[in-house]
Amino acid sequence: DITETTDSKHIVVYPNPTSDYVTIQYKNGTLNEIRIFDVIGKEIKRQIVSGSVCTLHTENLHSGIYFIQIKTESGITTTKVYKK
Repeated sequence: DITETTDSKHIVVYPNPTSDYVTIQYKNGTLNEIRIFDVIGKEIKRQIVSGSVCTLHTENLHSGIYFIQIKTESGITTTKVYKK
């Protein structure tokens, strides 16, 4: 489900590009779930979250492009991250 319903300007994902970790911050409420997908849509990681900030370890991911799907109480948004 790639439908974007969250106000994505309140979500910050850094650093991008990344190497060892990526931090997701939602300035407007609480994160509920984070999912990482590769470029062909395979789910790589899924994490249930409760809070406004989440750090995911990415050191075990291969170099390339990944999509992070961020679910909040107000909807879902997806962002692209580059892994060095």
